[in-house]
Amino acid sequence: MYHYNFLKKYRTFVPSYKYDFVRFSFNSFIFGFCLEIYLIFFKRYDQIYRTSFTKELEKARDWDNKLEDKRRKSILKMKKLEELRILEAKLNK
Repeated sequence: MYHYNFLKKYRTFVPSYKYDFVRFSFNSFIFGFCLEIYLIFFKRYDQIYRTSFTKELEKARDWDNKLEDKRRKSILKMKKLEELRILEAKLNK
């Protein structure tokens, strides 16, 4: 139990989880409502979606480039191995 002076009156406050839950729920609802209004009114959602979409495209492009690099390296490696086999065959003759 907490005791405090408020408006020149001595008051007591008993903390309870029920009261804290109601207060937190109400405050979070009001904050969320205000945040949604702000995001919609100032067209921030378009900016958020645009940046996230471009980030996903860049990730996909990076993965494609990595796969292409691996494929090119493996093809080049196979060509070099084939050249080595040809040279070994010529040396053995």
